[in-house]
Amino acid sequence: MHNADCTFDIVRNSLPALQTEPCASDIMDTKLLLLLAPIVILEFVMKGIALFNLRKQEHTRGPKLLWAILILLTTAIGWICYFAVGQTDEA
Repeated sequence: MHNADCTFDIVRNSLPALQTEPCASDIMDTKLLLLLAPIVILEFVMKGIALFNLRKQEHTRGPKLLWAILILLTTAIGWICYFAVGQTDEA
């Protein structure tokens, strides 16, 4: 018996006699999670590095508060833009 739609998960999980192999959506959820986890971790690490670097920078192109908001409230675009154009070469 192949249960692809998992419509009776609650009943199946509550009665041991009805338990079968994991349904296709459960397997896909696990694969998706394993695929996305490194990307999410990389995103948070790069945000942290960008904010740490922003804090250490004496001069930036534009206000530091604006860069901090851009880094925090956007996805990778914020920290990529900061590293690409936000830093200055001034000492």
